[in-house]
This record gives sequence, C-alpha cells and structure tokens, in this order.
Amino acid sequence: STGDVVQEGGKAAKMEDRTELTQALEMQLRDYWHEVDFNWGRNAHLFYTEDGVFEAPPDTLYSGREQIAAFYQYRIDRGDRTALHIVSNFRADHDGRDEAIATWYLQLVAADGLPPHEGTSPIMIALVTDRHRRETGGRWLCRHRQFKALFKAGIPVTKMPTPQARGT
Repeated sequence: STGDVVQEGGKAAKMEDRTELTQALEMQLRDYWHEVDFNWGRNAHLFYTEDGVFEAPPDTLYSGREQIAAFYQYRIDRGDRTALHIVSNFRADHDGRDEAIATWYLQLVAADGLPPHEGTSPIMIALVTDRHRRETGGRWLCRHRQFKALFKAGIPVTKMPTPQARGT
C-alpha cells in the first residue's frame, strides 16, 4: 500500500522519503508544463515511459510516446495558441518500490492566437492522477496521466480529431 515502502527508521524515514519523492515528481511536472507552454510540447513525450498513456475521458487517449508526440505536433500545426497549465495541491506517494502515484489539480487557461487575450478564467479545472515508474538510472517517468474534468468553460481544450485521439 502507499506509504509502506520504507520499513526501517519508522514514520520519520517514511515522511522524508515521501517528501523527496514529492519534490522530484512535482519539479518534473512543472518542467513538463513549462515545456508544453513555452516550447509547444516538442519534447513533452520524453516525460513519459515508452508505453505511457495520456488520457482525458471520455474521448481522448494517446498511447505510447509516438502518439503523445503526434498530439503535440498536431497542437503546433494548428497555429498560434496561448496556454498556461497551472498546477496546485500536488501530492505523491510510493506505490511499490519503483512505482509512484501522484494527484494534483490543473487549471488550464488557454485561447487560440497570440496574447494578450480578453478574460482570465480557466477553460478547465481538472483532477489529474499520474502513475509513475522509476526507470533504469533512477529517472521517474509518467506511465499514465488521467484527467478528470471538474469544471469546463466555453473554450474547448485541444485534442486531435478521431481516429488518432482514440489510438486506432
């Protein structure tokens, strides 16, 4: 179960380990969204395992680095878009020796075109659950990112048209 990885040293060792994990995964998440917001996601697929999944139910599922890279290329090809992915309430814990789970909230403020834009409200607020795997060499990569939209506004989020969006 989560939190039971570190046996020796008791609760203090467990908390120190969880704190270190949380800092590492949150820093990586912030680097990921910086990559997406300011480099259009050209290297975003490299934050995922080879078999990584990006899922935004009910109709968006990109499986593997190749499809995730294709999504970000589609996003670039659409033209100018301003997006800010704002992360809050990040929590992480171990889910086995080389597995971790994290939850966090995403506020997405986005609009097509170049700034400045009218309005400042998020177009979506979502609860996101990430499952991570520690790769050889110790680097954590996301193996499954699932968005659960809690609030949506009128501007649609970017997604590839079917069939790419369903992985078929």
